[in-house]
Amino acid sequence: MTVYREGRVATLAFGGGDVSEHLAVRTQAPGGRTQGTTVQIWIDPKYFETVDLPLHDLRHLLRSKVALLPGVSVTLTIEKTGEVTTWLYQGGLRDYLMQTLNADPLIPLFEGDQYASASETENYAEGEGAAWCVAFTEDGSPVRESYVNLIPTVAGGTHEAGLKDGLFGAIKSFIDMHGLLPKGVKLMLFFRHLPKLVERGVVHVAKPPLFRVDAPTRGKKPAAKFHALDDGELNAILDKLRKEGCREGAWTITRFKGLGEMSAEQLWETTLSPDTRCLLPVTYGSIDRIATTDALTKLMGKGEAAARRELMELHGDAIEVDV
Repeated sequence: MTVYREGRVATLAFGGGDVSEHLAVRTQAPGGRTQGTTVQIWIDPKYFETVDLPLHDLRHLLRSKVALLPGVSVTLTIEKTGEVTTWLYQGGLRDYLMQTLNADPLIPLFEGDQYASASETENYAEGEGAAWCVAFTEDGSPVRESYVNLIPTVAGGTHEAGLKDGLFGAIKSFIDMHGLLPKGVKLMLFFRHLPKLVERGVVHVAKPPLFRVDAPTRGKKPAAKFHALDDGELNAILDKLRKEGCREGAWTITRFKGLGEMSAEQLWETTLSPDTRCLLPVTYGSIDRIATTDALTKLMGKGEAAARRELMELHGDAIEVDV
């Protein structure tokens, strides 16, 4: 092993489990290499079943080291074949991940880092922290890698589990908001941050019923429960009950105010079950993406109160308000 640093060159060699050449330090000749490390390896068949290195694993390990040390270059030279490979990732984890993925991310990469400062050393050492980069793709095999002090942690660990819990817990909380997030805001989230999902037609809105009708026994027909999406379906259900001989007013009509009022069983039966649910596809419709962006900005954007007032004045009479 040869180390170049501060105008000096240090060499050290090991063999047979011991030091074969003791540490030697000399002054670097003018014009010579000023920094870096060179490592040469010869496999001893006394300790290994084969003298052939697992080159695929070695390349992967070296690439990951470079990604964890942005700006540092690593060169692998295979003297037997003359093959030379150099890796350098100025963008660190981002560049490494983007070159590893087999498909384009559906949304912008989620990346960041956080390290303890000198004022935060009560529970952490100064400089201790983490960096992360996460991508979501529709195709391709999953890529999951984590490291601690440049050492691969293929079995995961608390550091990886903590990132997963924080990542998916925060997104779930952001989207769910305890069930209070309006549908328009959720659709805005998909439009702004998951546009490819909308373009591919995989986003749907589950439409819950507005009414539930509990009908009594009608001749040979047993008591039954019906759901109606709107007034039209409700009237059709009542007309059917009258034709079946159900006495006027013998049924009970329940109006749902929202999904929050439903029990888990009702929610599954009316809105989630693939056998009974009503799904509405989300598309751009007859206007293009630019026009859609403009409309959503007026409806949802900050500082757009005047635009929203104008829209209501122009099109307010076209909407049936359910009070």
